[in-house]
Formats: sequence, structure tokens, C-alpha cells
Amino acid sequence: MTDLLARVAAIAARETAKAFGLSEDVLSALSASIWGWNAADIGNREASAAGRVLCSARVIELLRGEGMPKGDALAVARIAGLQAAKRTPELVPLAHPVAVHGVRVELTVADDGVDIAATVRTADRTGVEMEALTAVQIALLTQRINELTGHFK
Repeated sequence: MTDLLARVAAIAARETAKAFGLSEDVLSALSASIWGWNAADIGNREASAAGRVLCSARVIELLRGEGMPKGDALAVARIAGLQAAKRTPELVPLAHPVAVHGVRVELTVADDGVDIAATVRTADRTGVEMEALTAVQIALLTQRINELTGHFK
């Protein structure tokens, strides 16, 4: 089974590299593997991540006011981050499925953008760093997509 997973991972890495136009030299340097974590003790684990998306002055004005034409953009980004933390193994290649027991995503409007922080908790054999990072990245992306697609007009 391990050999099959390794072959599938190698094929996925090769196809991804080709899609991004990477050379065979770069491709040969890529290596993917899944490490077992069943020997680790089950314990309470927590991880946090943070990021910032820069926004125009007009977007900041709308986020601070109550004039959002298509609804609460911050709530949409928060929900996207919450969902992303729970679905990390579907979004990040080779990520272990983890029983996520709690997720907090906070968005704060700053003078030049939106600060996003996520904290993820579990009682499992592995940490939840990838889940926290994924929550922040998807919330950031959602906020930016809202701006680019006219949510703030």
C-alpha cells in the first residue's frame, strides 16, 4: 500500500509540475512522502496563523460602514476560513485528516487592509498547523475575491 501511495504521489507531483511548466531538473528534485504519526500520543493541540490582505481605501470605508451592497463580506470570509480548516486534507496534498475540535477565525479591519487570524484545536496524534494556515489563506483569498468581483461597488 505504501508503494502505491508513493507512486500516486509521484504521478501527482509530476503532473502538477508539468502544469506549472517546471523543468525535468526541478521535477526530479521534488519528492513527496507521508509519514506515519500513529506512534504519537493523543493530546490537546492548538495552532494559530495570521495574515493580511491589503485593500483600497474605498473597500476599508465600506467595511467599516454599513453600506455593503452585497452583504457582510467579513462574515463570508470568516465562514470560508472555518470551512477550509475542516477541509484541509481535501485542499492540501498529503495532509492527514485530523479531527478538528474547534476553529476560531477573526477578521479585523485595519487602515490599509484586513488582518485575519485563525486558531485551530484538536485532541489528536498530530498538530493542526496546516489547518490554521489553510483557514487564514482561504479567508484572505475570499476577501480578495470579494473585492475583485465587485462585492464592494
